[in-house]
Amino acid sequence: MAANFTAQDLSGSILGFFLFSLVFVIPGYVLGWGLNLFEFRNRQPLERYLLGIVLSNALSPILLFLIYFFFGGAPTLILVIGLAILWGTIEVQQSWQNKLDASLTTGHKRNQKIAFIVACIWVIFSILLLVDVQFGQRLYFSYVSYDYSTRVAVIDAITRTGVPPINPGYYPGHPVLLTQLYYFWYILCSLVDQLGGNWISAHQAMIASVTWSGLALFATLNLYLRFRDSNRDLNKRRAAFLIPQLLLISGFDAIPVIVISLIGRIALGFVPLNGHIESWNMPVMSWLNAIAWVPHHIAGALSCLTALMVFQFAINKDKRQLPLAAIVSGIAFASAVGLSFWTMFVFAFFWVLWIIVLFLKKADSKVLWMMIIAAILGLILVAPFLIGIMQSGNSSGEGLVPVKLYVRPFVINKFISFLPQWIVNIINFLFLPINYLFELGFYFAIAILWFQERKAEWRDNPYFVAEVLLIITVVLLLSFIRSTIIVINDLGIRGWLFGQFVLVIWAVDVLEKQTKKYKILSPAMFNLFKGSRWLGAVMYLMLAAGLFTTSLEVISIRLWPILIDLGVAGFPTGLSLDNQLGRRTYDARLAYQFIAESVPEDIIVQYNPIIFLDRPSGLYGNHQMALADYTAYGIAIEEFQSRVEKISAIFQEDNYSDWSEIDKLCHQYYVDVLVFNDTDPIWQNMDILIPQRTALYKNQFYAVFSCGNP
Repeated sequence: MAANFTAQDLSGSILGFFLFSLVFVIPGYVLGWGLNLFEFRNRQPLERYLLGIVLSNALSPILLFLIYFFFGGAPTLILVIGLAILWGTIEVQQSWQNKLDASLTTGHKRNQKIAFIVACIWVIFSILLLVDVQFGQRLYFSYVSYDYSTRVAVIDAITRTGVPPINPGYYPGHPVLLTQLYYFWYILCSLVDQLGGNWISAHQAMIASVTWSGLALFATLNLYLRFRDSNRDLNKRRAAFLIPQLLLISGFDAIPVIVISLIGRIALGFVPLNGHIESWNMPVMSWLNAIAWVPHHIAGALSCLTALMVFQFAINKDKRQLPLAAIVSGIAFASAVGLSFWTMFVFAFFWVLWIIVLFLKKADSKVLWMMIIAAILGLILVAPFLIGIMQSGNSSGEGLVPVKLYVRPFVINKFISFLPQWIVNIINFLFLPINYLFELGFYFAIAILWFQERKAEWRDNPYFVAEVLLIITVVLLLSFIRSTIIVINDLGIRGWLFGQFVLVIWAVDVLEKQTKKYKILSPAMFNLFKGSRWLGAVMYLMLAAGLFTTSLEVISIRLWPILIDLGVAGFPTGLSLDNQLGRRTYDARLAYQFIAESVPEDIIVQYNPIIFLDRPSGLYGNHQMALADYTAYGIAIEEFQSRVEKISAIFQEDNYSDWSEIDKLCHQYYVDVLVFNDTDPIWQNMDILIPQRTALYKNQFYAVFSCGNP
């Protein structure tokens, strides 16, 4: 039964990457061709495929949700395959007409080559960043497993139970729908999981989705610049070189993280940040972290930005397409709600503000009505999903309102908590510029430089006006309002993706002319800035700090579990009690592989629910759980905690003399199969329990038993 899990993950993720094109390229390509969006049919092949990715990201989630919701999985898969056939027909027709190759100039071919190389580098890098790495009988998941234990469990639940999925981590005697969660991204992953059969697991489909989230970001940035700057001298090839480099730049997180880590390791014996590079402060996530940890939030933000692009194109290029823009934008808004509610929340404020500004500028009333119709259409399309959320109730413990007023805190907040709240708020308000300087770093300076260069012209450029309004919306809204659904301020973190997108665009504006001489970001190019002597040096230091932070994030995501076993992190770590994490994870995956291959699908499995975010059960399990905290959405806190206490009694006792009490608890809580590991107190009783009941499967660290009605 020994297996090389790294080889499995690599092959499954690569196959998943190619199958993902069926839901993340082809639907948008076919719809773009059919509707001739952005003058689709007249564009070069590279632009058409970039549009295919961007439009699929915006349109596929809600359309596939609605078909899956009303008609089931089989018709959804048939539609996906049918669109693939239609795409093939279009491509064959184009080849027969000899338009494909004849239309390509040397420059276009070079651009295609650059895009292909960048895409390949990203795909290889992202897959290697996220797959499990095996050394002999030690296995290490990436640190994003903290979140993936939830995401993979939901993907598998959709594959097994449909849309909306049955909650994979809560079974009170009957199936409970999981509706209090934006799960549209996981529908796409599940379809890939289903298309791949035994060759692709839910975990591998999730990894494949990350590669496409990054490609969608790259495609949206490129297309936005092409449409926005079609009337000015923008070198598309230089911009294409510049964008992926800019996406590697983060804030100044590395500076406080290293200081805190060194002090903690020396003084306490362990690193207090526990692998979270951005946990030292309320974060503005770097692009790498956002793509790796929360690709669905990236997709939600890009879906909204696609709506912005569609309307800008119709307003400034062809107003005859305004009704079509309203329809496409409405679909994109509906997708955004189910991909990332919080990004849509922020964009809705911007959309209203943009309508008001256009009204004050005396824009065509047809434009304003089409923008309003787009919002209404989005609400209508996403209504089945929203109804499910409202019927599921609320489990946040902070009331029915999902947001509240606050002042975005800086790290100093942790040292002044003894002061009255109004004084703390004033201090946080005064520190907002420093807060954003640390979080945005290089881009903080870029925003200042951009405004200096364009202070006389931005009000007359419709794209610039929208960008400034979007930045204003993000800064004001996310500095003074936070979400309350969970402890983490999802609104304050995810909503900044719009601001970051605009800042990347502005960075291209500021730096693109410099790349006429320097194609790669380097210290020398910053000497070209006009101004004081030290400006170039400051920009270079900011760039270096931003790149160093991203490098530290790569190390954390990929190596943190390994560093635990090497003793570098110290203990406690939140992941392991000792330096046997790799051995324990390897045995865990073997145990869950046995369950997947040998235990009937309708059997309910249970690990020790007292464990916080048990990674192996979420990443590798594919059965219903009686209780798991990684999908505790919509469950009353009191109910959840009560069930944890009662079910965990199976695992927490170390003096069982037989199986009678265990079977009684299993029967009471509908558990059919138990998964024990060596950290459970009951493990000390294995010598007594195993002679009475043979384990279904056992290795050094894990054991699987039937229970209840064995």
